[in-house]
Amino acid sequence: MPPPISTKDLIRFTPDSLKDRPDAPVFLLKIPTVREKITFESHMEAEGLRYPPAAELYAAMRAAIRDQVVEDEQPALLALIDEAEGAGEEGNPIDAELTEKLDQISRTLTPFYPPLGQISGDRRRYLGMVWLLRAELFLMGVEGQDAPKIERRAGKLTEASIEAIENKYGNGTIVQIGIRTMPMTSPDETERKNSELLEPSQQDLEISTADPSPPTVRRGKSLGNGTTATPN
Repeated sequence: MPPPISTKDLIRFTPDSLKDRPDAPVFLLKIPTVREKITFESHMEAEGLRYPPAAELYAAMRAAIRDQVVEDEQPALLALIDEAEGAGEEGNPIDAELTEKLDQISRTLTPFYPPLGQISGDRRRYLGMVWLLRAELFLMGVEGQDAPKIERRAGKLTEASIEAIENKYGNGTIVQIGIRTMPMTSPDETERKNSELLEPSQQDLEISTADPSPPTVRRGKSLGNGTTATPN
C-alpha cells in the first residue's frame, strides 16, 4: 500500500508487540495539517513541557558535586560526568555501568541541590507526557475484534479512552502510538533521539540502587551507609 499523501488519509498502525494477538488492533492515525501541527506545539507549551539538554543536566550535576560532595570525592565523580559527556559528543551510547553511577549521583544529590532536581524533573515529565499528548491529538479510531470505542472532546482523546486502550492492549500501548506519530510533525532533535523507545523513561536517568557507594555530602553523612543527612 502506498504511503498516505494527503492529510485526509489515515495511517493504519499496529505495534509489533500486538501483531500476533488474535484481536490485534489497527490504530487509525491522522496526518496533521499545518494548523494542527501548530496546535500540537501550543499544547506542548500549555503543558509546560521542556526537555533540558544533556549539557544543562551535566552542568547541574557538576555544580551539585562541587557544592555538596566532600572534596576528596569530587575528582572521581566529575570524571564520570566528563566520560558521559564525551560519549555523547562522539555519538556513542553510555554503557549501563556508567548510567548506574550517574543515577546514583543524581539520586543522592538531588535532595541537597534543588536546581538538579528541577532539571531531572523536567526531563522525566517531558518524556512521560510527549507521547501521550501525541496520541491524544492524532489517534482517530481503533479497529479490531472487541476494540474499545474511543471518544474525543475539544480535539483530544478522552482520559477514559486512553485507559480503555491501555487496559485492553497493555501498558505502553499509548506510548507506541505516540511514537508512531512523530514523523508526521517534523519533530525536533530531542524527539528524534527518543523515537525508538517503547518506554520513554529509559532515555532519562533511572533511579538505581545497584551502586553501594554513593557520594558523601559535606555534612559527612553517606546516604548509602545507613545514616541520614538532612537537606537544606
